[in-house]
Amino acid sequence: MPITRDLALGAWVVTLDPDAREFFEERAAVVEYDAGLPRDEAEALARTLTLAYLQRREARDGSDRSTE
Repeated sequence: MPITRDLALGAWVVTLDPDAREFFEERAAVVEYDAGLPRDEAEALARTLTLAYLQRREARDGSDRSTE
């Protein structure tokens, strides 16, 4: 289970598939460490980045199916 102080965010993270969860956790860690942001801010930014990742993945997967 991810370690997050925001219970709503933690509830959202556990609904992610393994790839998306890994994406979220990596982004949160990188932003927290490299940018020096507090954990809460890093996780909020990681959520935004993960949502964009999921949209790109969905668009890619959808376009792959349309060419079959």
